Amino acid sequence: MARLFIRFTTTDFDAFRREYGANAEFRQNWGVLSESVHYGVADRNEIMVLHDFRTADAARTFMADLAGSGVLHEFIKPESLESWLSHDMGWEPTEEAGPRKAG
Repeated sequence: MARLFIRFTTTDFDAFRREYGANAEFRQNWGVLSESVHYGVADRNEIMVLHDFRTADAARTFMADLAGSGVLHEFIKPESLESWLSHDMGWEPTEEAGPRKAG
């Protein structure tokens, strides 16, 4: 299991929220298994998105496609964009069979 953390500042919270909500099929088609979106207590324009993927390669492909689509620049201050890709410490990634529980 790979988890992609994406942090950024949006230029328009309401527009971002609508756009994100309208694109569930896009995320599903690109392999997002589960997701959560959070905003800052002090500033709701500070956003953290967490997406889980079967593999790190699937997450990288998703980010590349998202970046290439130009959607990010519609609602995000480009200089604020940060991402981090990780593996769950309780899982060992395998490309052939997907994740399996460490043991």
